[in-house]
Amino acid sequence: MNIREVRQLYARQILAMVGADRDKKLEKAFSAVPREHFLVGRRWHAVTPWAPHLRLQKNDPTLLYQDVVISLDPKRGVNNGSPSLHAWLMHRVGPLTGATVVHVGAGTGYFSAILAELVGKKGRVLAIEYDKSLAKFARENLRLWGNVEVLNADGKNCALPLADLIYVNFAVSRPAVTWIENLKESGRLLFPLGIPEAEARFVGRHAMHAVALLVRRRRKEFAAEALREVSFVFAEGSDAAVGASEERRLRKALASKGWQNVSTLYWKQRAKGRCWYVAKDWALGVKS
Repeated sequence: MNIREVRQLYARQILAMVGADRDKKLEKAFSAVPREHFLVGRRWHAVTPWAPHLRLQKNDPTLLYQDVVISLDPKRGVNNGSPSLHAWLMHRVGPLTGATVVHVGAGTGYFSAILAELVGKKGRVLAIEYDKSLAKFARENLRLWGNVEVLNADGKNCALPLADLIYVNFAVSRPAVTWIENLKESGRLLFPLGIPEAEARFVGRHAMHAVALLVRRRRKEFAAEALREVSFVFAEGSDAAVGASEERRLRKALASKGWQNVSTLYWKQRAKGRCWYVAKDWALGVKS
């Protein structure tokens, strides 16, 4: 079996794991992108619950075609993401043919390439990465995808185009203003909402008990859905965390597990009903 066949089998298995085996376009996208192309040159380290940085005996590409996470920067706790998690999330955001997508927290560009496959030649992906060295790798890695632009910037406060999808690859304690206000009509925002925590097993700050939120713009209003609990690296750069009071409220809300009933995001307006979480200028309402 050659590496292309291994990649095709991987794509089928990953999508079957998350109940998306009928999503043939997503399967094709996962099959098309060589995962090894997006890893830095040093010896690979697998990230597992029992061994946060397991040094592999050799850089064998076939080892990458399973649901394994590989470290991109062991000193900062940054990794290349769980294939099954991102397959599930991309399946949930819906079709993207011809879309303008902003990928915030692109790392070295692997999932940016998959998003580029999904939007097709008529679509566009803006891949934003805060870390200068990772952004350099992403720019080199993504040269084969002519519909991708790589930007080295803080994705929480840089200028963004109007987007059909803003796909955020790190946890935050509040959505950035630019993410909300640059959504097109019917545009979607996917981001993990959580609290930064020091985890003894891992280097850096992580949101171990975050919730993946999917927000859809409806004119000046926003429907919201809390999809599932997730664990993500927490944001770096400016405005990465909220004040102590809001953090306490969010921690309490996350612990309550009531996120399953989230239905509305109130942005810079007073909430009109019961809420799961209320911050200074935004809130997450629940079904009445």
